[in-house]
Amino acid sequence: HQPTFLKGDDNPGKRVFDATDAQQILNMLKTVVLKGGTAFLTAAIPNYTVGGKTGTSHEAEGGGYSKSNYNSLFAGFVPASDPRLVAVVLVRGPHGAYFGSAVAAPVFSSVMKGALRLLDVAPDDVQQWYAGPDAGNGGAGAVPATAAAVATKGVR
Repeated sequence: HQPTFLKGDDNPGKRVFDATDAQQILNMLKTVVLKGGTAFLTAAIPNYTVGGKTGTSHEAEGGGYSKSNYNSLFAGFVPASDPRLVAVVLVRGPHGAYFGSAVAAPVFSSVMKGALRLLDVAPDDVQQWYAGPDAGNGGAGAVPATAAAVATKGVR
């Protein structure tokens, strides 16, 4: 049986993890991008749930590890509720900041924002949206919570 990545292939998937264990791991990976997580804000994508893992390592050199050269990594998937896209960003030898959350996670976020838009993937985190007075009218008055906050700033 040869592995293949051809769309429409008739090779059925094979479960290698218990479904409950897999869901627990997915939930843990989502916390990385939530408030308090290592990639909060840097890997986040507005209106989408994201799951991922940051990583930082010393580069290997001469039978040991460098004390000053790093690899910065972020591996993630989006939308986390029903993953459509997955990517791994590795930055070798970053200058200045070197943590995966500071260097690789923003690249992931930027690339995925564009990919989600180009592929027209529906948002999965719409509970953050503010439903205005017209919300009962098919959501015509719905605006993002951040936009609603800006629009009402200073209004009493």
